[in-house]
Amino acid sequence: MIIVIDADENTTFSNSNIFNISQVFNTVPLPNLPPININLETDALILPYSSGTTGAPKGVVITHKGFGTHANIYN
Repeated sequence: MIIVIDADENTTFSNSNIFNISQVFNTVPLPNLPPININLETDALILPYSSGTTGAPKGVVITHKGFGTHANIYN
Protein backbone atom coordinates (compact mmCIF):
# COMPACT_ATOMS: atom_id res chain seq x y z
CA MET A 1 0.00 0.00 0.00
CA ILE A 2 1.30 3.46 -0.84
CA ILE A 3 0.04 6.43 1.15
CA VAL A 4 0.95 9.93 -0.01
CA ILE A 5 1.15 12.67 2.59
CA ASP A 6 2.54 16.19 2.68
CA ALA A 7 5.54 15.50 4.90
CA ASP A 8 8.53 17.63 5.71
CA GLU A 9 11.82 16.14 4.47
CA ASN A 10 12.90 15.77 8.09
CA THR A 11 9.80 13.79 9.06
CA THR A 12 10.73 10.36 10.36
CA PHE A 13 8.56 7.35 10.99
CA SER A 14 10.49 5.29 13.51
CA ASN A 15 9.78 1.60 13.99
CA SER A 16 7.61 1.34 10.90
CA ASN A 17 7.67 0.40 7.25
CA ILE A 18 6.83 3.95 6.19
CA PHE A 19 9.30 5.67 3.90
CA ASN A 20 9.56 9.18 2.51
CA ILE A 21 9.21 8.52 -1.23
CA SER A 22 11.55 11.43 -2.07
CA GLN A 23 14.31 9.81 -0.06
CA VAL A 24 13.68 6.45 -1.72
CA PHE A 25 13.88 7.96 -5.22
CA ASN A 26 17.07 9.81 -4.29
CA THR A 27 18.83 6.71 -2.94
CA VAL A 28 17.75 3.91 -5.29
CA PRO A 29 19.56 3.80 -8.64
CA LEU A 30 17.12 3.81 -11.55
CA PRO A 31 17.76 1.79 -14.70
CA ASN A 32 18.36 3.67 -17.92
CA LEU A 33 15.18 2.73 -19.80
CA PRO A 34 13.64 4.32 -22.89
CA PRO A 35 10.50 6.44 -22.38
CA ILE A 36 7.16 4.65 -22.53
CA ASN A 37 4.39 5.96 -24.75
CA ILE A 38 1.22 6.18 -22.67
CA ASN A 39 -2.25 6.84 -24.04
CA LEU A 40 -3.84 8.80 -21.19
CA GLU A 41 -7.34 8.13 -22.55
CA THR A 42 -7.19 4.32 -22.71
CA ASP A 43 -4.12 2.92 -20.93
CA ALA A 44 -4.64 1.43 -17.48
CA LEU A 45 -3.01 3.14 -14.51
CA ILE A 46 -4.29 0.75 -11.84
CA LEU A 47 -6.40 -2.39 -11.85
CA PRO A 48 -8.12 -2.79 -8.47
CA TYR A 49 -10.39 -5.76 -7.92
CA SER A 50 -14.01 -5.42 -6.89
CA SER A 51 -16.51 -8.01 -5.74
CA GLY A 52 -19.19 -6.18 -7.70
CA THR A 53 -22.79 -7.21 -7.24
CA THR A 54 -22.32 -10.87 -8.17
CA GLY A 55 -19.63 -11.57 -5.59
CA ALA A 56 -17.18 -12.81 -8.22
CA PRO A 57 -13.97 -10.70 -8.10
CA LYS A 58 -13.30 -8.77 -11.27
CA GLY A 59 -10.79 -6.18 -12.36
CA VAL A 60 -11.89 -2.56 -12.66
CA VAL A 61 -9.69 -0.62 -15.11
CA ILE A 62 -8.83 2.92 -14.00
CA THR A 63 -7.16 4.92 -16.78
CA HIS A 64 -4.67 7.74 -16.30
CA LYS A 65 -7.33 10.25 -17.34
CA GLY A 66 -9.96 8.73 -15.05
CA PHE A 67 -7.62 8.82 -12.07
CA GLY A 68 -6.69 12.44 -12.80
CA THR A 69 -10.34 13.40 -13.13
CA HIS A 70 -11.18 11.85 -9.76
CA ALA A 71 -8.14 13.46 -8.12
CA ASN A 72 -9.20 16.88 -9.44
CA ILE A 73 -12.63 16.47 -7.87
CA TYR A 74 -10.98 16.55 -4.44
CA ASN A 75 -8.60 19.39 -5.29
